[in-house]
Amino acid sequence: MKVKLELIRVGQQSHIGIQFPYNDGLIQLVKTIPGARWDPVHRSWKVPGQEETLQSIAKMVEKNYEVEISDPPTVQLPAFTISDVSAKVGVQRFETWLRSKRYSVLAP
Repeated sequence: MKVKLELIRVGQQSHIGIQFPYNDGLIQLVKTIPGARWDPVHRSWKVPGQEETLQSIAKMVEKNYEVEISDPPTVQLPAFTISDVSAKVGVQRFETWLRSKRYSVLAP
């Protein structure tokens, strides 16, 4: 049975995604990892952690199962600038509206 491990970074946080076909023994093993939780949307287990956590989980699981470690996807976001004057005015109006509703507005 193959167990797929993936380091997933979202902003400043990261977690380990663990996917495998249904197996009671492996589920019980994953539940022993602190912070492990089932993600029904992605149909995988999520564990908070960094690269070190990924390697320790891989060592723990590879004793009885085949382990595949996936490279995290790299996403490049385009730079966003507001150059059009009318767009800037629209953003300023939106920020004013947010403040009127007591939302926080981040400074540039």
